[in-house]
Amino acid sequence: MNTNFYEEKLKEVDLLIKDNKLLEATAILKEELSMPYVPEKYEKQFRKIFDETMFALLSDNGSHKSINIEELLSMLNKDEESQSIALELLKNHNLRPVASTLKARIESWTKEESLKRAFLFELLADQEINIDINIDGVNVNPQKNSILNNAEVIKGLKNIPTLVEKSPQLLEPTVNEFRRYLLLNFPNEITNGEELSLNIFNIIKHLLNNEFSLSEKEMKILKILNG
Repeated sequence: MNTNFYEEKLKEVDLLIKDNKLLEATAILKEELSMPYVPEKYEKQFRKIFDETMFALLSDNGSHKSINIEELLSMLNKDEESQSIALELLKNHNLRPVASTLKARIESWTKEESLKRAFLFELLADQEINIDINIDGVNVNPQKNSILNNAEVIKGLKNIPTLVEKSPQLLEPTVNEFRRYLLLNFPNEITNGEELSLNIFNIIKHLLNNEFSLSEKEMKILKILNG
């Protein structure tokens, strides 16, 4: 395959980007980067443009407004990278007209894909969409069962700054793992946010210092966090 082919691909991608057809551009770039062999010169260019285009897609520069929601729904059924992009961009759309489609996609994901189904469920919760969804035999409704916006979660998040007062560098990892646990544990609800925040804080300390032992409950939480 001669270099003219790669030059033509670069021109094609450049035109798509200029027309703000970023998803089409990334699809072409991803296809080329997946080929068994690409000359190093062009591989570097493809990778650079792909990274820049992905950044533009996921930034708040308004480019998402030109992306049709039907296209994003289609991406939810493609590879992992496409699904991640779609999940990030769906938050910029009105999800009410496609709530039934999103419900079906959430219900189709397995427990191993709990982060995706929890993330999409929370997007529906953010828009207070009233629809019953069955997850692992549990019926939940985004309008009533927000994962991140409930009394116990708020108590837990408020407790974390106190816990890390002597170790402020642990604030961000503790908050991040607290939120991630909520998503991974979904659709199970927490009953004691303050206790969970302490458990997560202890786990963070354990991961930084193996001499710090964990309780049986904390070991179970760590197992969930580790997938």
